[in-house]
Amino acid sequence: MEVFITSHSTYLQGPAQYLERYLRRKKLKVIHLTHPLDNYRNRKSLLFINGKTVKEYKRIPHGFFNLFEDLYITLINLYKKQYGEFIGTNNFDTLSGIIANIFFNKKAKVIYFATDFSEDRFKNMFLDWIYIKVEKIVIKNSRFVISNTSRAEKKRIELGLDPKKSLIIPNGICMEKPIFTNKKINNNKFIYVGNVTQEHGILEYINIMHKSIGEIVIIGSGNGWGELIKSLNIHKIKSRLFYRKSNKFVLNYLQKFDGFGIAPYNKVEKWTYYASPLKIIEYIATGVPVITSNITEISKLIAKDNLGIVYENLNVENLTRKIKNFNTENYYKKSELFYKKYNYDYLFSKLKL
Repeated sequence: MEVFITSHSTYLQGPAQYLERYLRRKKLKVIHLTHPLDNYRNRKSLLFINGKTVKEYKRIPHGFFNLFEDLYITLINLYKKQYGEFIGTNNFDTLSGIIANIFFNKKAKVIYFATDFSEDRFKNMFLDWIYIKVEKIVIKNSRFVISNTSRAEKKRIELGLDPKKSLIIPNGICMEKPIFTNKKINNNKFIYVGNVTQEHGILEYINIMHKSIGEIVIIGSGNGWGELIKSLNIHKIKSRLFYRKSNKFVLNYLQKFDGFGIAPYNKVEKWTYYASPLKIIEYIATGVPVITSNITEISKLIAKDNLGIVYENLNVENLTRKIKNFNTENYYKKSELFYKKYNYDYLFSKLKL
């Protein structure tokens, strides 16, 4: 069976890439077309077949109209290719599979593999109305719909999703060599993996908590990278910075890291309420206790199972005390149990492809 995946992605690996690798491990032929997410400058749309790049489309920023160009490129490839399963990782991507079934007489099973959700994605009333309209069309016409949190599923049910064709698969992790060793965790060392943006909260965290940070490692990118460097210099924080590293590099680094992982999401953007953060999953599964806000759904599990520290507000004294008193003994055993439930081979087995 051949599976066609279409997605939007940053420079970092995400759920779509994990899904592609999982399907290839299952000996399925995978065609994957990925478009740039948000930033189109110096980016390309890439067509992969079984992991090998077979075509590139150079992209030029055209604002909102890039989505229509994405749709055009996707439909051209759907017309030319044969496939039995179609998977879209956002509603616009999935819409192309539905259109292909109607106009190209394709008979593929369309799966909406929703990697996120936001009620105000474009910060524009008209564009957000279109976004929700497309969401309704897609959840109605897909064979089944996958949400990564119960909050996102509940919202889609409100929009018309039939609960019988709904499935929740949170973001997970896939490690080539899982390692669970009894690391001695240093409560003065920290690491942040991900985009440096306002809603991800790392700039706010550093500016408020800088006195409690003895050393910090940052692995990522984002439009706040320059401001991050400036803030680290102002507060004279010892740091190591790695720009746009591979997921393999990140996981190897985390497995050896002996401090706390920071995931300080805030309410600047509504999508954080529905998010299933990859970085939190990766921290815990690699034996790195997480420090996170109570914004995301998984924060309840973290507090319940004592997998890290959850805070409501960034208060230096309270949070510093919690970090100092957090019991890290045998944390690696918790990580191993967590990995069994959140590795992608286990999570994706629910797809029944």
